[in-house]
Amino acid sequence: MQKYIAPTVVKDVNVNDALMAEEIFGPVLCIVPVNDVDEAIAIINSQECPLAVYVFSPDKSFQNKVFASTRSGAAVANDVVLTTAVHGLPMGGIGGSGYGYYTGKHAFEEFTHYRVSIDNPGWVDKVVLGARYPPYKPSKMLAMLAPGLPPRPAPGKNGTTSKRWALWLAVFLVSAGSAVLTSHQYVGLLEGCKRLVMALLPQ
Repeated sequence: MQKYIAPTVVKDVNVNDALMAEEIFGPVLCIVPVNDVDEAIAIINSQECPLAVYVFSPDKSFQNKVFASTRSGAAVANDVVLTTAVHGLPMGGIGGSGYGYYTGKHAFEEFTHYRVSIDNPGWVDKVVLGARYPPYKPSKMLAMLAPGLPPRPAPGKNGTTSKRWALWLAVFLVSAGSAVLTSHQYVGLLEGCKRLVMALLPQ
């Protein structure tokens, strides 16, 4: 095999080295020396968002610090590449490492367009009483529900206005009386239900 590359570890690589310029699709692992975890986090954040961030430590606070301070497609502790083999977990990048998800159901939904379709049967416009589109003209029913104030009586023409006021006053009094009577009926009904339930419960 003329183009075979053996698994290779390259140590003491500088962040600005050519090996760090692009993603390596091959068995080559670059080791970048750092003084502490904060410097490692700073290096990660100075580059494009990686496809995954791996942390090898049993310390949960150390793991949380790295994962909370960085952005990546996946965050894995004490393992590598495992997320692609776990059923139900999506695989995907963020920013420079890609967009969207590429595995299983998530890949299907990523490349599926949900086409919205509505068929207005026509009677909807009649139900909303013509108030859906302008010009907005109050219908007869809306006018009954929200009547305008009666005009001021003209000199020498008393009668029509007073009759309208009397009509609406009567409607108001009848409605108020019905509400009061209905409320008393409901109180009596609820009291009867309460007594029935108490009688059925074991003593």
